[in-house]
Amino acid sequence: MEAAKAVIGDIYAFNEGESDRNPVCETLLHHLIETLQSTPGVDRIESQLLMFPAGGLNSPFLSRGFIAHPRLFMGCSLTSTNPGSQRAETRLPAGLRLLPWSDTYYAAAGDLIHRAYVGHVDSLINDQYRTVAGSLRFLHNIVRFPGCGIFDTRNSWLLRDERSGHIQGLILASAVRPDVGHITQLCIAPELRGHGLGRALLHRCTAEFLRRRYRGISLTVTEQNREALALYETYCFNPIHRFDAMVWNNSD
Repeated sequence: MEAAKAVIGDIYAFNEGESDRNPVCETLLHHLIETLQSTPGVDRIESQLLMFPAGGLNSPFLSRGFIAHPRLFMGCSLTSTNPGSQRAETRLPAGLRLLPWSDTYYAAAGDLIHRAYVGHVDSLINDQYRTVAGSLRFLHNIVRFPGCGIFDTRNSWLLRDERSGHIQGLILASAVRPDVGHITQLCIAPELRGHGLGRALLHRCTAEFLRRRYRGISLTVTEQNREALALYETYCFNPIHRFDAMVWNNSD
């Protein structure tokens, strides 16, 4: 629970993967969702059951008024012949400097995440993006807790405007295995989009994983986020798994 929001993180049942349907999981979800929706003070429920395919557990959610947002788990095989790794590095505009992650920029990075997701489809999926305080909690969870792997300080990067001091772009990575990385966040300030900055950060992160002889990188992206999806495809990220992000708001 987080204030007025509940999060359903995962669900387990014996033999859950042996058929397309998961009746035990469906029953558990029906009762859990009913309980949460009738709990005083709970106005929002979010869930991303990554291990289940899109549509696999739709019934308990959709029957209770949830909205589904399809997402993709994507992977990229890192080899010296990977076409994405051979792309020329994007030249940064004057005044922007690439810096390794530092806790010094914690507050500025949280502010950027909030600015980057104003009006964005992902702010419908994760309401933490809607406020600076929520974005800082989101960032804290990535950096401090191994939910998406162990945070990789050496391969997380910031773009800092040397004139204003503002952080205008970032890419955050983690290690899910000794030879497999995961990109947990990539965002650019709205006013600087269209200048190849996302590509520059992705190139730098990929190059560092290659230098360390990592075998692959993974990430998740919302299908509706077409610009991000197109960027990842140019670096040879391919869909591995399609799943649903489910959201319910009491006011809907």
